[in-house]
Amino acid sequence: MDSNQPKSEQRIYTGIFLVVGGLAWLAYRAGAPLPEWMFTWESGLIYLGLFILVRHNFRNLGGWIMVFIGGINLLDNQMPQNHFHNYIVPLIVVWIGILYIVRPRSKWRDRFHWKRKWQDSYAGDASWKKDDPNADLKDGDDYIEAYAVFSGIKTMKLSKNFKGGEINCVFGGGEIDLTQSDIQDKAIIELKLVFGGVKLLIPPHWVVQNEIAGVFHGVDDKRPWQTANIDAKKVLVLHGSCVFAGIEIRSY
Repeated sequence: MDSNQPKSEQRIYTGIFLVVGGLAWLAYRAGAPLPEWMFTWESGLIYLGLFILVRHNFRNLGGWIMVFIGGINLLDNQMPQNHFHNYIVPLIVVWIGILYIVRPRSKWRDRFHWKRKWQDSYAGDASWKKDDPNADLKDGDDYIEAYAVFSGIKTMKLSKNFKGGEINCVFGGGEIDLTQSDIQDKAIIELKLVFGGVKLLIPPHWVVQNEIAGVFHGVDDKRPWQTANIDAKKVLVLHGSCVFAGIEIRSY
């Protein structure tokens, strides 16, 4: 189930996932001989993580984190004498270290690769497909890349044709200032937040389209609501996953 498939098909799969889960829960409440651990919050976290992973071809960090945290806590409840919860943070640190070793910058922070993936998904104009090795350098200011692992970031973009980007925070946070930027049509920001938070400062007339999936998360738009000033042609799409994380949207 690829994240680039039609939205109608994604909704069907989401509906099937919820119907199956709801029927299983209903059967359990009606007395069906199903194990109790299948309906704990830990198992729910695992189910949600697996669902997100399937939608993203098992390439979503947030989904893996959900499965990991849910699995460790489930084992901890089933075998409390082993104190599995004591190993959560050290194992996450080891995991992040392994990712840095096996996924070098050229593989997971390549701007042109990111740009090509998202423009192919959301833009009807294929004119960007040109054999120009410096294509990613010509409009680098139109995209944002931000990574915070056990740290914080603060950055500003001044692009008049902002197109989106990628923000990753693991046990970290950031402030992204887009108040001096402009959108010509639609911009898509991919967010992957785990135990972190991001503050987005954006113009008050932009439309925010929330497509974030996650657990124990929140997306809070604190901009003053002024319907008359909203420009329907300026759309900022928030896509990705959040686990124990939050996104705050403000304008000044």
